Amino acid sequence: MPTQSEPQHPHRHPSLTLPLSLLKMVDENYDLDDDDLSSASASSPLVAANAPPTPAPSVDDLKLVDPWDLTKYTCVRVLEPERYSSCVITFTFLAEGAANAVFQILPYAGRIESSFMFVEDGMPVPYSLFLNKVLRVSKGVPKTLSFRDVVRGFTEDVLPLFAPVSTNGTEVSYKEYLLEDEGVSFDGGLASHLHTLMHGEDCAPQDCERIPAMEHRGLLLPDMTSAFGTSLTIEIKPKWLAQSPTAPSKSFKCRTCALQARRASKGKRQPLSYICPFKLVTGNAEAISDFLRPRILAHFKVNSANPVVNIDVDIEDILARATDYLARGPGHGLLKHMQKLQDESDPGGVCSVPKRLRENSYHCRGVRAAMTLRDCSMFIKVPYRKADGCVESKLADLDFKSMEKVPDWVSKEEALWNGGWYTNIDTQSVCAVSELWKETCPWWW
Repeated sequence: MPTQSEPQHPHRHPSLTLPLSLLKMVDENYDLDDDDLSSASASSPLVAANAPPTPAPSVDDLKLVDPWDLTKYTCVRVLEPERYSSCVITFTFLAEGAANAVFQILPYAGRIESSFMFVEDGMPVPYSLFLNKVLRVSKGVPKTLSFRDVVRGFTEDVLPLFAPVSTNGTEVSYKEYLLEDEGVSFDGGLASHLHTLMHGEDCAPQDCERIPAMEHRGLLLPDMTSAFGTSLTIEIKPKWLAQSPTAPSKSFKCRTCALQARRASKGKRQPLSYICPFKLVTGNAEAISDFLRPRILAHFKVNSANPVVNIDVDIEDILARATDYLARGPGHGLLKHMQKLQDESDPGGVCSVPKRLRENSYHCRGVRAAMTLRDCSMFIKVPYRKADGCVESKLADLDFKSMEKVPDWVSKEEALWNGGWYTNIDTQSVCAVSELWKETCPWWW
């Protein structure tokens, strides 16, 4: 059991007796060959090929091990993949966001330069355990947290927000909506390979503008992509489910709709479909259905040039079940819980924090928690047929926000204020706040 000075977290291996040499391997270029595997045993961790003998770690060495930096697995290159066909995997680029890149894990495809293996306690792990997972790595862009800070922030600041709560005498837990993750360490060879998968050979040998410093640690997460023929996954960003605490009292738009209007005025690309977060969290079924329809049709590649033909699924039934999940079902309960958390975590707004305290982690902790919730993703998995299971959802991108982002949040809020984006009257606005004004004060419009 860990002591108070050694906090337990989801990525920590039950044993803390790992030698320091194993941790150092993360930052070295190493490969896995036959000798490594033949000499590995359940009690002797895998060591780098041709590495000199390492003396047993001293007590002082073990004290240097940061428990938040420990990972369950190490990913290494395999020089003779045909001999370990049940364990060898390869990666393919899936997607990237502002801070992270995501890679799918596939069975070995016959190229030695792209053959890797996950190792736990010095022993290769069968690839079957990873084919339903993705690897997420930080691109190292400014103002993003390190692996260590992501793990610690999630454990100490995010997990408690989803602890069981009592509702009308019934205890409800929201932890089931969180993605289970596992830490992975890897070397510069895999980092370079991931670079290549994203941006080609020219980007791989050195840091590039879009990936300045890929960290040699990542997270294994459940693969939430659609399973064609079985289910589809819809990703939504709930955003600000309550009004900004510092919005003007006579705002005609919610915070998200105000920012959306500002972006549209600058010619920025608009989403496939849009919904005011207030309509989402209040369970406006008509608005939710209109929002989901283009996304579901896009999954089946249905548009005006490709009408619904030869599709052996009931698209309207899929739409109805997804809408009901968000408007009245468990998804609605999750959104209401997140709205409550946003309100409670940030009652005053980032601009209410005195300037002298905006670099104080204690005073900004609530704001950071709220902004984490306002920037997460919700993945909704809808089976093609009702008989195949229930609609489910998971929350992702819940990395606890960095202190370095506080000035950006202040600047953005001030821009919305000073630009009149909250208070400008827009007859075309689909914001729930605007529509309420239209109903109660139609003469203003």
